[in-house]
Amino acid sequence: MTANGGISIGAQALTGTTGIIDYTNFDVDALGNVTLAGALTKASTYSLNTSGVLTLKGAGTPDITTFSTAAGTNLTISPSAPSLTGAGVNLNLTASDGTTTGKGGIVNITSGAGAGGSAGGAFHLNTGASSGQSGSLDILTGNSSGAAAGNIAIDVGTSVAGNGTINIATVARTQTVNIGTNATGGVITVGSSSNTGLVLQDAQWSVTDAGAGSFASVASSGAIAANGGITFDNSTDTLGAHTLGGTVDASTQIITNIGNAGTDFVAATGALTLAGILTANGGISIGAQALTGTTGIIDYTNFDVAADGNITVAASKGIDTNGAGALQIGKANATSVDLCNSATCDTIGIGNLAATDADAITIGDVLDTTAINSTGSAESHSTTLQIHSELTLSVEQLMLQQISSQISVTQVQTS
Repeated sequence: MTANGGISIGAQALTGTTGIIDYTNFDVDALGNVTLAGALTKASTYSLNTSGVLTLKGAGTPDITTFSTAAGTNLTISPSAPSLTGAGVNLNLTASDGTTTGKGGIVNITSGAGAGGSAGGAFHLNTGASSGQSGSLDILTGNSSGAAAGNIAIDVGTSVAGNGTINIATVARTQTVNIGTNATGGVITVGSSSNTGLVLQDAQWSVTDAGAGSFASVASSGAIAANGGITFDNSTDTLGAHTLGGTVDASTQIITNIGNAGTDFVAATGALTLAGILTANGGISIGAQALTGTTGIIDYTNFDVAADGNITVAASKGIDTNGAGALQIGKANATSVDLCNSATCDTIGIGNLAATDADAITIGDVLDTTAINSTGSAESHSTTLQIHSELTLSVEQLMLQQISSQISVTQVQTS
């Protein structure tokens, strides 16, 4: 039948069985497959339904697009909700498999562009809501049996006014974010070695874009490299037991309570204050510096200096010079010299080691007054005794036991 004027059936149905509709740019075959050479459009209140597979074949342009209006038309792909108690229907977007020589297809989803400077359309991926558990959202590339699996890239576009931001888990609700928590492991890289700022933070720690970090606590089983230094700025900060591997430079800082509440380094003078005894098994060398004190003592096994200044040495030990020369006693400030004035001191020996050498003993000079007070005085050696001063003898018995002794007296007064 040829109807050059067209066919109008109004509200009546066009029915058939396995017949086909064969137009130049539109076909319906006996199985119900519809082939379009152009766009498929529909009113906004109606649906395109199929009981089989809906196949959309494009030729370099988007497969699904919406009708262009001044305000634009949203495109929503959503499976129908089940009736009553059924689970939500999955929405699967899967690219086709590759051949033995070609890689798998790519899924491209692009929201609509804005016109006249208006914002472009948003792209949302939402799973079905439910009074029970909502649907999951999985994004993954296909498996490969002979080459590397494809990548997943999430990027923002470029703009002369500033690029966008990728936000993950920023909605104000309690969320758990897992990255790289698989049992197999792998490498997780955040940021690049240059031109990338990294900020990590939560309620307990923070790493800023400038590289500064603050933590409630840090536990490390390996070495921590802090080339910029580590700052402890609270009196309660604690540095536990550790081994130094290099020089520690405290600059002008004060170090207090070193092993004891009172042992300190004084920054202003560089002095060291000790709360207890200083033990120096390798000795102490002060060079040309002074060793000063107040009422402290020097307590050696055989040598002591008491708090009042008295010096004591071990028995049968004495005071000597460290080289040949005169030993001077009372040279500068002494007003008198007392020898053997304790109750147990009974003998004074002056130059009496005849087995060593002969001695010249000089007592006083021509300006001095020399007094020898004794109940007995004996000169029993072949020694020349010279007294160069006024000599006062208060003697009950003066014995010259050897004729060879010589007494040279400048002036003698007896009593």
